Amino acid sequence: MRWGKSRHPEKSGIWVAKRYFGYAKGSSWAFKDKVTGKTLIRLSYDIHTFRHTKILGEANPFDADWDGYFQNREN
Repeated sequence: MRWGKSRHPEKSGIWVAKRYFGYAKGSSWAFKDKVTGKTLIRLSYDIHTFRHTKILGEANPFDADWDGYFQNREN
């Protein structure tokens, strides 16, 4: 929005929003390409965090003793 206002200083904020932003279902305003409708910038609250668990340092996927460990990790 700040970029749009600096590019068009004589225009209102509503005009900038209508020109450069679109409204997607389940989301707030999104910066979109007018031709393709593709979202160009994703907002941080639209991106969900996904936590990963570390693999034990001594775990070896090529060792048969660790097969149970890696099968449990996949579930």
